[in-house]
Amino acid sequence: MEYLKVLLPSIVVGLLFWYVLRAIIKSDSTERKEMDRYYAEMEIHKAQRDNAQRENAAQPREVSEEPRKDEHDGSQSDDRPH
Repeated sequence: MEYLKVLLPSIVVGLLFWYVLRAIIKSDSTERKEMDRYYAEMEIHKAQRDNAQRENAAQPREVSEEPRKDEHDGSQSDDRPH
């Protein structure tokens, strides 16, 4: 019984240490899995966005002969400093 009284604090501290390390390692592996899942989702979204851009670029656009309002003819406007 005396051996148990002597060894009990060391055993408790050892079990506590094991539990804390186990929790740290488990949370690290969970974080790695979640980060892998996040990056996989980001790759999927990027691929979908790239495909949508390619499809939009492949479609013919309407061409108007009138210049757009935001385009200018190269002349300076009066509100610009000279």
